[in-house]
Formats: sequence, C-alpha cells, structure tokens
Amino acid sequence: VVPSQRLVEDLEYYELAHKAAAASSVSKRLAMLAALASSCWVTTLTRYGKPFNPLLGETYEMVHQEGGFCVVSEQVSHHPPITALHVESDRWVFWEEYKLDIKFRGQWVKVLPTGLVHFMTKDDGYHYSWNKPHSTIHNVLFGTLWADHVSFPTSFISLHIYKTFTTKL
Repeated sequence: VVPSQRLVEDLEYYELAHKAAAASSVSKRLAMLAALASSCWVTTLTRYGKPFNPLLGETYEMVHQEGGFCVVSEQVSHHPPITALHVESDRWVFWEEYKLDIKFRGQWVKVLPTGLVHFMTKDDGYHYSWNKPHSTIHNVLFGTLWADHVSFPTSFISLHIYKTFTTKL
C-alpha cells in the first residue's frame, strides 16, 4: 500500500463526514469531526510496516459509489515525500497535504506528520482544519511492536474554524 492509498483510509468512516455536513448545530458538527479525525488511527493498531515509496506524480483515484464521494491523491514530491489528497462529495470537501518526518532512536521510531487536514461544508462554507498527532512505534529492534499516538504540543488535536463569506457586487 502506498501513502496515497493510506490517506484515503482517513475516510474509512465517511459516514461521520456526511453527518458533520448535515449537522444542525456547531457542537454536533465538531463532535462528528473530532470522531472523524480520530477514526483514522484505528487502522494503525496492528499495521506497523513501512509503506512503499511512491514515484513522483503517482496518483490514486477512486469513486466511492456507496459513500457518494470521489477521491484523487497524488505524490507531489519525492524527496521529501509529500502526498496531496482531495475528496469531494455533494455536501462537503475534504483535503490534506501530508509530509512525513521520521526520527529513529534505536528502539523506537517517531513519525511526525506535518501539514493540515481540511474539511469544508458546501452548504454554509465553514472550513475546519486540524493537525494529525505524532506516532511513536516502540520495540523496533526487539520485543513486541506497539504504537502510541500523541498530539503535539497539547493533549488534543488542534482544530481551526474559518467561515467563508461571499459578497455580491
């Protein structure tokens, strides 16, 4: 699996994106987006393998008929590896730019994703963005592999909210 495909796993629970776009209040929308932001780490519980290094310009496209959205992702830089993802539904748009920094310290590997994840509703134009937490994979050389995910610099995922206003001239 290449990083452009792994980024699509962020929408494994795409129903949360639909519920967030249809939410009647800001608090319900934030709850759905917080669940969506944390749900992408479910797939990391037992998979610690390094993904294949994709070629520059390699793309992944998918039309999810059941979910009602289309996905396009592309490897936009090879060194350092940077992947861009764009997902669009009839009620929302989801995109992210993903650059991965890795620190190896003997018995553990720290994975530091940089870039933001964005979610925007088409109905009211609200734009939400958040950072992905850092991950540490322990016992790389000896013992049983396990991972923990820690947000930095605080203990929660930082969330930014923007409102887009349009004016008629």
